[in-house]
Amino acid sequence: MASPSLTPPAGEPALIYHAVSGIERRSLTGFMHRAFVVVYDESRELGGMPRTPDEIHRIDADSLSATKLFSFRGHGLPLEVRLRDAYPEILAGSRYLLFTFLAEPLRSEASGYTWYLNQADGHPKASFAEVLRARRSNLYASAMGCKWWNYRRVLKRYFFLGVSEQAPAAVDALAAKTDELFASAAQTPNVARARYFMREYVRKPDADSEDRAEQIAEVIARLDPAEKSAFERRNRLDYWIYAHSRERLAADIRRLRRLAIPEPAHA
Repeated sequence: MASPSLTPPAGEPALIYHAVSGIERRSLTGFMHRAFVVVYDESRELGGMPRTPDEIHRIDADSLSATKLFSFRGHGLPLEVRLRDAYPEILAGSRYLLFTFLAEPLRSEASGYTWYLNQADGHPKASFAEVLRARRSNLYASAMGCKWWNYRRVLKRYFFLGVSEQAPAAVDALAAKTDELFASAAQTPNVARARYFMREYVRKPDADSEDRAEQIAEVIARLDPAEKSAFERRNRLDYWIYAHSRERLAADIRRLRRLAIPEPAHA
């Protein structure tokens, strides 16, 4: 897409993707990379994943614009490395439009497990049940800073909550809601570019691959029902967060339809 301005006007909206779930569908990554310039704060050449906020190769949040989307990895990191600690200005700034896509928690874990199985490292592989028992509980809540008594309030800071299992329809809703907010902002060159490329993507979206979904389904199908129930009990807060995300997505789609915004092609 066209190059963004280096110094965006004050107050220009900017999208922040909080990559909390381990599942990223092609329709979502395609939307981000074809409609925006995606920037990261990690540099694997400079030492891999950060272990503390001080080890993050930080970006300048003030440089983010309507065409420059910041993707912050929120999964697979230590508890000490969270968005709210690394970039408090993003959580406090109203111009930053924070969004995430969440998968059903067990499917998110199964996705990570399939990646683990495919690593040819020469080591024997633990079973999925063993991996689940060893994992820290409520990873979504940890990454997003949620407790059982405040998770709804925390999630209000996210202007959009998507669901990976409904990725194509959710991406359409994300594009429509973003365009609605960008339309109400000052129509800077960056905003105009972003709106143009979002519409171009929605016309010709990327199709999600079903190969990975089948592998994930097989891993879950082999899991003992008792292990599944135990996982759900240990991760009850993550399931509340996921259920709330599904409710928010459904409400967004209903509201966008009432506003006579074109109906999502994949709904």
